[in-house]
Amino acid sequence: RPAPPPLPSPATPCGAGVRSSSMASKRSRLAARTACAAFSPAGRSWAAATTEGLLVYSLDDASAFDPLDLDIDLTPASTLAALEQGRLLDALMMALRLNEPALLRSVYERVPPTEVALVAGSIPQPYIKRMIELVAVQASESPHVELHLLWGEHLLLHHGMRIMNGRSEFRAALRAMHQAFAAQYKDIGNLCHGNHYNLAFLTAAPARPEPADTDADTDAKPAG
Repeated sequence: RPAPPPLPSPATPCGAGVRSSSMASKRSRLAARTACAAFSPAGRSWAAATTEGLLVYSLDDASAFDPLDLDIDLTPASTLAALEQGRLLDALMMALRLNEPALLRSVYERVPPTEVALVAGSIPQPYIKRMIELVAVQASESPHVELHLLWGEHLLLHHGMRIMNGRSEFRAALRAMHQAFAAQYKDIGNLCHGNHYNLAFLTAAPARPEPADTDADTDAKPAG
């Protein structure tokens, strides 16, 4: 005779019409009070300001929005206002915290070259990696070669010890910056080589003879 089916254990109670049940399979979803919700222009992501924090949902695997230490007074308008007031370091830190590409580029390019050394040396340690990544992105997209080299030089000079102690943390950012500088070096090298050969060709070409001065001959009157 076949063995009778086992009876359900008291630890896993079954309801009517349910063969088996497990309390571990039950899931409870997070309930959060939402104050505001907004969708992206493309409709592929949306964000909600809730009691659990800022929740961002996207159909894409990678999201470019990665802010740090947000507060109610941190806005693009306040960042540009700090830049207009000459508070360069504050404006740069606010732009890094918001992490909006257009705002980052605007603040980065409006720092005078004479102030790059001071601002780069005053950047707090938690933002060094972000700043190196910003230089790498701008060097690959913007033609301001001297500005990018100034930022890279002073970041390495002022924070070299911190970067050396955290090689694994900064490896990817340093590699990206090196690749951007190498691409600019290659482009400028090709341009200089082309100009060198063009100038050599022009200087080697024979000079044209100067035309004779016929006006002086016609104006002169015969003697006698």
